[in-house]
Parts: sequence; C-alpha cells; structure tokens
Amino acid sequence: MNAVILSGIVAVVLALVAYTVGIVAASRRQRASAFVLGVFSLAVLFDLAATGCMMAGSDKPWFTLHGTVGWVALIVMLVAVARLWMLRRKGPDTEIPGGLLGFLRVAYVLWLIAFAIGAALAGKR
Repeated sequence: MNAVILSGIVAVVLALVAYTVGIVAASRRQRASAFVLGVFSLAVLFDLAATGCMMAGSDKPWFTLHGTVGWVALIVMLVAVARLWMLRRKGPDTEIPGGLLGFLRVAYVLWLIAFAIGAALAGKR
C-alpha cells in the first residue's frame, strides 16, 4: 500500500473519531459550543485531507460509487458545519435548533455510509 493512501486511511479514521465525538457532543449538549465547533471543524479538516490523499494515491476514477457518495457526504458535512458556525454568530453556546441537529445527524449517517463503502472496498484488496 502506498504512503499517500496510508496517510488517507489515517486521516479518514481520525475524521471518523472526530465526527463521532462531535455528533455525540452536539446531541448531548444541544449547544453550538466552542468544543462542538472545534471538533466538527477538525473532523472536516481530516476529511478534506483524507479525500485529497485518496484522490492523489488512487488509480481509480473519481466517479465511482464510493467516490460519488464520499463527495456528497463531504459536501453535506461542510454545509452542516458551516450552518453551525453561522449559528454561533448569535452568541456563545447558542442552542442548536432541532432542524439543524437533525441535519447534522443525517450528514453523519451519510458520511458513515461513505466510510463503510470505502472500508468494504479496502477489505477486498
């Protein structure tokens, strides 16, 4: 396995951990706290790094099932985190409305589907 792909795998696992911590914290606290924003922002950075590494290190076309679901999941998660940051402008520890919390959960599940597809494909190698 080449080093770029291996770096992408490490980054995507770190993104998984950060997204999971973020969704649990957001669900429990229901506040756009500095912790929630920080963890989700870190997760997006790991996700972007992982996507870049996977694209650079793969010989597969970008528009596979995994690639398409992965891009959609990343974009939806970017929108969700951007909405959290916009909410934060109302003040520190602003309550996360139910609709946004639901959107975060849907984004997380979609991201998990992309992660699972990638893990299944990697397991076939």
